[in-house]
Amino acid sequence: MTVKKTLPEKFFEQAALKQEATAFFYCRPQDNRWVTMSWNRYREEVTTLAAWLSSKGIKRGSKVAMLSSNRPEWIISDLAILSLGAITVPIYPNASTHEIQYILGHSEAEWIMVDKIERVLNLNRQSLRGILSFNKTPEEVAESFDTPVYHYAAAVHDSIPPIKGPAAMQPDEIATIIYTS
Repeated sequence: MTVKKTLPEKFFEQAALKQEATAFFYCRPQDNRWVTMSWNRYREEVTTLAAWLSSKGIKRGSKVAMLSSNRPEWIISDLAILSLGAITVPIYPNASTHEIQYILGHSEAEWIMVDKIERVLNLNRQSLRGILSFNKTPEEVAESFDTPVYHYAAAVHDSIPPIKGPAAMQPDEIATIIYTS
């Protein structure tokens, strides 16, 4: 009998096995320099962000939208969400305001993570419990929002103890809701 594993389980196995090996390379936009992230650091950011999200009420079955281009924070956030048994709702970064609003409402997303917070300025955010910004700090945008805004860097450096491992899940549970044209 083959034992099926979830993506978060496989991630934690790989991180324990590879530790200081390079998990991925990425180009830092501020200086256009390629840098690496080790499996240990990758796991630390995933587990710390997952604990932070849990402290904000994200739990198994919660839906968290992500409106961002490709970047390390995206893949870290995705695994943090999945590690809690929550559901990622990716939104194409060039989606119109109407499309974003529809996806947020239809998916019943409770949170949204964004790279360009200006993209959510004109949205009806009544159903959102929070916004996690990859770029701007809450102080830079607080006057524009009635929904709490948090900064990614502060979340992954929070003093909340990280989660120990992924939530117990079945491989056939929903992980991601993808909207297509």
